[in-house]
Amino acid sequence: MSRARSLLAATLALLTPLILMAPAEASETTCRRIAFIGVHGLSEGREYSETIQQTWLAYERWATDHGHANATSFTYVNYEKEDGLTFVRNGGRLIDTAVDALDGLFWQLREECESTLFVLAGYSLGAWAIDKFMAGRVNAAADRVVGIMLYGDPWWDDPRRGDRGLARLMYPADTGYPQFPAVTRTICAERDPICGAGYGGNLPVQAITAGWPAGPTCGPDGIRPHLCYLTDAARQGGEFLAGRALRRR
Repeated sequence: MSRARSLLAATLALLTPLILMAPAEASETTCRRIAFIGVHGLSEGREYSETIQQTWLAYERWATDHGHANATSFTYVNYEKEDGLTFVRNGGRLIDTAVDALDGLFWQLREECESTLFVLAGYSLGAWAIDKFMAGRVNAAADRVVGIMLYGDPWWDDPRRGDRGLARLMYPADTGYPQFPAVTRTICAERDPICGAGYGGNLPVQAITAGWPAGPTCGPDGIRPHLCYLTDAARQGGEFLAGRALRRR
């Protein structure tokens, strides 16, 4: 019996520190000066976008080089992916799902860390989701968003050339673009049918071109320019966001 009691006492002695520490560790929130939120594209995997990932890496490099290492947290907005045909068949409902997910994450982080500022990066459908979020959902906290980077944005509108993204052509609206030009940068690769650069708002041609089969992407012979944001564009985007967020503090 005494041996059993000794074993029980030893077991409790080992477990007690863990029991005492667990609540404190579980409730602790690490608040950084900046929160970087990435929003992925239509057919990209859940919680991952190579364009957004490369943007974050460029952001980190800039931050480290300028003495701001560990000043920023990084989080993906979490929603499922769809292929283009499924998106159309479902009436485009995934865009509302993406906006809801962005809205939920933004306000969660906002409530946990009241002084944190935000930068947003979105690719393709993710860029469109940011547009819709900034057009209404962000409301009184818009001043907390200090930088927005958009790639291949379907809601893009360039009145100088008459180019418009597929979403803008399919769902016409009178709202200006972007919602907050002072903090926003958009990159649309030439002849990317999703954001429409070089098409002059030609919906049929853009829609057909967007459905071309896979093949070479970037360069003079590229046929899928919507996939051309992974290197130089992502570097520009990361440096833009880092400069916007970290030079001001």
